Amino acid sequence: GVSRALVVVGLVGLVLIGPVAGARAEGDAAASGALGVASAAQAQGRVAIVPFTGDGRMALYGQPVAAQVAKVGRAAGLEVVLLAAGAEVPGDVRLVVDGRLVKSGAAIVLEARVRDPERGLDVARRSATAATLAVVDRAADEVAAALVPAIRAGLLAQDEARARSRAALAPAI
Repeated sequence: GVSRALVVVGLVGLVLIGPVAGARAEGDAAASGALGVASAAQAQGRVAIVPFTGDGRMALYGQPVAAQVAKVGRAAGLEVVLLAAGAEVPGDVRLVVDGRLVKSGAAIVLEARVRDPERGLDVARRSATAATLAVVDRAADEVAAALVPAIRAGLLAQDEARARSRAALAPAI
């Protein structure tokens, strides 16, 4: 009957998804281990997305591109705050993503940067190219997808730096 069909569908799903989920978990564990952190759950914190800049007509696409990057970040489980043009970055933000749109012939290049305002350094830079303005959203998706692991790595690096600072300040026993 119906219940047998559901069981079969569930088992097929487990057979198909199980190896993928296991491989992803192994990859996540390897990435966490490579960064010297026991758990990726430690990489939490707010990330601000600032509207991308651009010359002339490109400036009109800065806020929509930032919104697309924020959407992808949220879907990946990041705590993202999307800022309006000229808005002040909240004090509790751990990383800031900004970028620019640059015309390159007929194409548009999206350049994105992840900054660590606490340590005063760039964490990562990523870029993608859109053949035309009509498909700039696809390039925004590509850049955002490349930024997610860089943001997580930046948050982990901050956690590690904070842990080293605390350890250096702790009295020797």
